[in-house]
Amino acid sequence: NLNKKNFVKILFDNLIVFNVLEHVYDIQNSINELKKIMKKNSTIFISTPFIYRYHAAPEDFYRFTKNFWIQSLKDHRFRSIRVNNFGTGPFMSCYSMIFDYLKFTVVIPPILLSIAVFFDSILSIFQKTEMSDLYPICIILEAKK
Repeated sequence: NLNKKNFVKILFDNLIVFNVLEHVYDIQNSINELKKIMKKNSTIFISTPFIYRYHAAPEDFYRFTKNFWIQSLKDHRFRSIRVNNFGTGPFMSCYSMIFDYLKFTVVIPPILLSIAVFFDSILSIFQKTEMSDLYPICIILEAKK
């Protein structure tokens, strides 16, 4: 339970935390709890949504930025921090928002996905900042203890 202090004695070589931390209110405690169960020199892989619909399970508290993760992991003395935003632009962001309504069809999602990637690639020509930094669908990170 990442919402409280735990007394786990098992240590892990690697941790994968996939779309969990947006559901935990005390994120700093969560990072401490995850760090407690990591062996020395182990790696943590974290994925969190950014531009994605609200999805309570049971709660949905946060959308973390790339800068938040870098600073938080530094504050907790993680090293070799690599953080990446994923997304191609505003059209892909829109696609990710409506995908839940389209996933039951076979033909429409790949067509809309192709259109979204195409228009985002056109927009990226006129944009100096990486489109994934402006419209991240999710943030993936890796850090060493």
